[in-house]
Amino acid sequence: MLTALQLAEPKMLQLLSELRHKVAIGFVGGSNLVKQQEQLGGPVDVTTLFDFCFSENGLTAYRLGEQLASASFIGWIGEEQYKALAKWYVCVVARPHALRQPVQRLSVQKPVQPTNKV
Repeated sequence: MLTALQLAEPKMLQLLSELRHKVAIGFVGGSNLVKQQEQLGGPVDVTTLFDFCFSENGLTAYRLGEQLASASFIGWIGEEQYKALAKWYVCVVARPHALRQPVQRLSVQKPVQPTNKV
């Protein structure tokens, strides 16, 4: 795992390069692409080292060096619906018992005894 102070070692980059010849590889990170470039690529463009690159926890995505289209969640759902969703979520978190469902118990019936009356 990389931290802000560590860089990818050359032998790890070599291993990833060999793996990339067999399968598609990618990474996801919370940092922006510039910070990921510092940690993973150094002088080499990090988007050429991986098939998929996801910066800012997936907000920005690259495939084979090309940036993919992106959209924000709020832009997709709309400001008013986002506010309503956020308000509902805050209420649920504040009162978790509000979503609890009552326990349903099945009543067990005794089997009916056959009668021998004809």
